[in-house]
Amino acid sequence: MASSEQGNQVDEIQLWFARQLREFVAGAGGPSYRQLELGIDTLGASLSKSTIWRILNGKIHPKPEMVEQIVRAAHAYAGRPGEPDLGVWERHYDRLQERLIVLGHGSRTIANAVADEEGRIWPRRLGSIPGAVEAFQERLDPLVDRVAGSFILTGTGGVGKTQAAAEYIRGRLAAGDLDLAIWISAGARDTIVSGMAAAATDLTGASYQDPELMAHRLRTWLAGTRHRWCVVLDDLSDISHVRGLWPLPSARGITLATTRRQDDGLRGYGRRVEVGVFRRDQAVTFLRARLPADAGSDDDLAGLAHDLGFLPLALAQVSTYMCDRKLDCRTFRARWADTRRRLADLIPEPGALPDDYPVGLDAALELSVVEADKLHPAGTARTVLQVLSVLDPNGVPESVLRTPAATALMPSADEDLRRDAQRDGVRNLRRLNLLDIAVDDATAETRILRVHVLHQRSTAELMSAARRYEVARTAAQALLDCWAAPPSGSALDRMLRANAFVLYRREPEALFTPEPHEVLFRMGRSLGEAGQAAAAVQHFRQIDARVHDGTTGGTSALAFKSRGYLAWWLAQAGRHGEAADAFESLYADQAEVLDPEDPDLMQTRQSAAVWRGHSGDLDVARQQLEQLYLERIRIQGPHHRDTISNRNHLANFRSYCGDFQGAWELHDQALRETEARVGPDHPDTLRARATAMRHRGEMGEIQRAVEAYRALAEHLQGAVPGHPSTFSARHQLHEWVARSGQLDAAVAGMERLLADRLAALGPEHPHTLDSRLLLIRWRNRSGDRERALAEADALRRDLERTLGPDSVFARAIPAALEPW
Repeated sequence: MASSEQGNQVDEIQLWFARQLREFVAGAGGPSYRQLELGIDTLGASLSKSTIWRILNGKIHPKPEMVEQIVRAAHAYAGRPGEPDLGVWERHYDRLQERLIVLGHGSRTIANAVADEEGRIWPRRLGSIPGAVEAFQERLDPLVDRVAGSFILTGTGGVGKTQAAAEYIRGRLAAGDLDLAIWISAGARDTIVSGMAAAATDLTGASYQDPELMAHRLRTWLAGTRHRWCVVLDDLSDISHVRGLWPLPSARGITLATTRRQDDGLRGYGRRVEVGVFRRDQAVTFLRARLPADAGSDDDLAGLAHDLGFLPLALAQVSTYMCDRKLDCRTFRARWADTRRRLADLIPEPGALPDDYPVGLDAALELSVVEADKLHPAGTARTVLQVLSVLDPNGVPESVLRTPAATALMPSADEDLRRDAQRDGVRNLRRLNLLDIAVDDATAETRILRVHVLHQRSTAELMSAARRYEVARTAAQALLDCWAAPPSGSALDRMLRANAFVLYRREPEALFTPEPHEVLFRMGRSLGEAGQAAAAVQHFRQIDARVHDGTTGGTSALAFKSRGYLAWWLAQAGRHGEAADAFESLYADQAEVLDPEDPDLMQTRQSAAVWRGHSGDLDVARQQLEQLYLERIRIQGPHHRDTISNRNHLANFRSYCGDFQGAWELHDQALRETEARVGPDHPDTLRARATAMRHRGEMGEIQRAVEAYRALAEHLQGAVPGHPSTFSARHQLHEWVARSGQLDAAVAGMERLLADRLAALGPEHPHTLDSRLLLIRWRNRSGDRERALAEADALRRDLERTLGPDSVFARAIPAALEPW
């Protein structure tokens, strides 16, 4: 286009703008140039009459602040209330600017010329971009090769979101594919506005008195520029802070926001990119670069990183602390494990923090909690986090928090409101990336809550001793309440047990004061029922020792309870003689303080007899059970459940002593009583019939035993196919099928049973191990000795790894391999 034609078009656009401004002044009552000059003077600005005339007649291209001054003066002259609508004039001015740029004129061209004159050439950096950190680990794969769009970098405090964004900018600048980088602190709306306004002034040469207008001016400029740009909104703390300010979409621009938040409201602003903690290899590489070579091996570094939850900020500050004090990994980890030391004692002083980070690890962690606790309903997030802080960082079933014990901590007198507050507290923690929610793979239903180990430690440190005690006892009761439902060996049972042991390690005194909490006994029972009988013995030894160390001595009800649990798990661990001794000792002490007819005393007497028999004294056990059975009939009656239990044990020991007829008589009596009570087809009757027929099988009528167990197994398989009682019936059925000589059919059935138990109960459950032993025995007896030996070796290795070489299952392997 010829120069004269361009000039004409420039004149036309300036005249158009001047006409809009003149019409506004006329509509305000038509003040004179002098009156406008005086009005502008009262605003604290200065604009001469001649300049006003030239602007209103399109003779010059005005700066935006000049336009604002004329509009404000005319608005005031008209006596109109409030502020004038400057947005209209921003849009008019943007139209003027865009047209002038197309024609090669306008304030952006002028601003660029001034920038060039001052040495501020492209590419441009506006705002304070953080410096590079030592040993930075790249983790923004979703942003690789991305030059346009909007992204939300979200993650808990300290994962390195800010550094990731800064490194992205540095990488693009170094590659030469970025012209403009704008870094804006987004902690509050006014800092966002001021940062955007400053950038707009730098880029356009314009300067409105209203920073909001300048912020919008930047948005318009970015949307229309041919330069490649990136805007970072760092540490966005509230979605409302960016409403109306988010840069407009552009094919040449990318917007990154870093935030601890992950509210649903962020979805409309851009693609969410999760920034998590380091992987193991990243953490080791990071520490190796920042610590002396003699600080430790890679395994030592990995252990240190694990202690710190692989949080980048923690690794950075702790590595600086270690270097300043010349500590190696093992020495520092010993300090870290000492819970008497606070987080602030294990990081550098404020003046020695690395990487220009403004606050220490302890303050950074607390910042997110404070923000979460402000969310409605205020105060609930911290309460939820306090309970989670004493439990397992690897996962807490959400049902624990929904128990009456846990919801009672919520600040409300109404139970329904407390439950709602608890749910909101969980959600508020999630909104600040303080908590992850997953669904348990095993159940596909149980929601699992995970909190970073450092947030747990920080939260626990900030609680008073009284509050920690209250929270620990609350958590214990909540776990106990949840334990009423899940069957032994289930995924939920394992999770509750893991949480209980974490609570025990972290708050042992709270669980023993004023007396041992019931959860201590429940967690030990769960441990034993999961096949870890030896570990249960060790656990109950600790409980028993603590009880005896107390003021109650060894003959209180509490002491009797702990001794009873210990004796029982000695028996389950296969230490039958020790169990018998323990029960006999307990019986002797109970007999001194309890009535001879006390049910607890009789139960201890029965247990002592049973385990004395299992230790080898079969006749002694049978005689003691015979005597106790008669006493129970006299004292408790023949139909009392304890009497029936005694009769069952007596029948078993008659069988063990070879008195199959006597055993049959007792169990046949039980069968007839059950059938009379519930009918011939009831599951209880089927169980009683199978038990009685077992003795007929022992007397040679094997087919009767097979038929009885088949009827029971088929009924249970149809009613409760995955229940442990169904598996037990199938186990007995296959045993009797094998005894009948149908070895191939028995082995095939045992293989199916083992597969079902593995799927339902897991590889370490006692019933699963029983199935493996049974399969080895009958595979060996069917002639497939080579495979039986291979499976026995595999079982032995698994047992050594999980339960130890001296477990009751390991001791049973040689017998399973004996010839038939």
